[in-house]
Amino acid sequence: MAPHRVLGLTARATNVEVKAAYKALAKQWHPDSHQGAAKVRAEEKFKTILSAYQALTGAGGAQQEQQQQQQRQQQQYYGAAS
Repeated sequence: MAPHRVLGLTARATNVEVKAAYKALAKQWHPDSHQGAAKVRAEEKFKTILSAYQALTGAGGAQQEQQQQQQRQQQQYYGAAS
């Protein structure tokens, strides 16, 4: 799943929106807030949320992810450059 969708955002989300969504979801799914079998699911979900946040904020953030997605779509449409 695309990182912005993991966080419940559109591809045009700002860094402020990304950070706010991450904080809310991280709080909701933090493994320390769950017990038993729910804790295992929360750990998996928390890791997914963290990975999505890092993908959107690391080295250019959401804008870089959007550019990479557009490049992939263009490559699929036009084929790889020769």
